[in-house]
Amino acid sequence: PSICGSDDDRQQVYAAVKALCNVRTGTVTQCIRAQTIMPQSRGGGGRGGGRDKSGASMKGAWRQFCIKLGVIPWKVVIANIDDQQQQRGGQQCAPNPKFNYLPDGAINLNVPTMVIGIDVNHNRRRGKSTIGFIATYDRDFCRVSSQVDQQRMGREVCCIEKMHELAANALEYFYSVNGVYPVQIFVYRDGVSIAELSAVATKELNAIREACATPRVQQRNGGQRIKIEFMV
Repeated sequence: PSICGSDDDRQQVYAAVKALCNVRTGTVTQCIRAQTIMPQSRGGGGRGGGRDKSGASMKGAWRQFCIKLGVIPWKVVIANIDDQQQQRGGQQCAPNPKFNYLPDGAINLNVPTMVIGIDVNHNRRRGKSTIGFIATYDRDFCRVSSQVDQQRMGREVCCIEKMHELAANALEYFYSVNGVYPVQIFVYRDGVSIAELSAVATKELNAIREACATPRVQQRNGGQRIKIEFMV
């Protein structure tokens, strides 16, 4: 890991550092402009006027650096009413509505659960469309495995072969960490037009279903079928 400070704010310098560290050497970096961390007063009036903000900037940069190293800075408490009462030692007290994300037990998150996010970016300068695929593998949905693939420029819907491979990789990583496959999967698909909904359901959703139903997964999972909720 490395922290880089520079008084040269040209975009070319930043791009060169990131290309060298991220692409060639695989080094975690956090780049900071020198004027950002030097003690100075910004503005003379209004809210916060005249106060040195270098300390807050350093805290923000350090937080970003720690996140890149795998630290979880915060997480959302997800619990139903019964879980809240258990966490309070069984005391009969009114549940906090702020943490009641799962009313009536509609969704059970006490079983192994994976959340998948999918999006496609179209880079006309490079003539390729890039698929971004992330999948959680921990109880708090804070840690993710990420994958990137490419396809023909302008193509939004992922082909069955690519989606099957991405989903299969995510399932195997989940299994390697937890020793079990997810019981349920929630898929969030971004950037799909109404005209493409049918194609997404036919190709992408079916590809994920096939990845969840391979003989390898079925054998390890005792024949239990993985539930999938697909949201666009």
